[in-house]
Parts: sequence; structure tokens; C-alpha cells
Amino acid sequence: MKPLRVLILAWFAISAAPAAFAEQVLDTPSFRIVIEHLCEEGCVSCDQIRYTGTSKKTKRSITLMGETVHTLEEDGVTPNKFLGYRFRSGKTVYFIGHLGVLEVTQDGRTLVHEKGRWVF
Repeated sequence: MKPLRVLILAWFAISAAPAAFAEQVLDTPSFRIVIEHLCEEGCVSCDQIRYTGTSKKTKRSITLMGETVHTLEEDGVTPNKFLGYRFRSGKTVYFIGHLGVLEVTQDGRTLVHEKGRWVF
């Protein structure tokens, strides 16, 4: 019975966090965002992440290329904890946190701050 409990706990741990590759979807009150990992599977950090955000109100979309964001080990180079994704369009920065928060900033001002949920 114990191995079954471990298997169930492992499944919940995996399903509670977004996948580490392929496509992920974040659903917020105002946007549907598709995140696509274009790096090879198994890469810890990736600078080839595609963001396609669609407004639920206007149905307009924007597609951006970005990168994963991590804390770094003491050496200042080795990625450690995954924090989310960052995308830029001119002075506008789009950040998607690993817990599903969308934050859009421009020149230090917050334009959008919404909590969403990862759709599997």
C-alpha cells in the first residue's frame, strides 16, 4: 500500500506545477496565455520561450520571445530555483510567475497584475 501512496503523492506534485517543457496555458481573468518551450527537453534554463497572450475582451493577441528566470547559485551563473518567465516588447516587460501571476510593467509602472491558473 505504501508504494501506491508514494505514486499518488508524486502525481499530485507533478500535476500541481506547470510542465517543464512543451506547451503550458495560463488562464487569468483578462487573458489566455500560451507558453511554448522551444529549447530541447531537459534544459534547465531556456532563452527560447514563446509567449502568445490573447485578450479575452478584445480577442487581440501578442506574441513575444523570452526566457526562463531563475535564482542563481553562489557562483552567479548556475540556475537554481525556477521563478517564471520574462518577455520584453520595447519598454514593456511581461513576467509570468511560476505560481501563475501575470505582471506587465512599463517604465517601473505596473500595467497589469493578475493571478491566473495553469490549465492542463
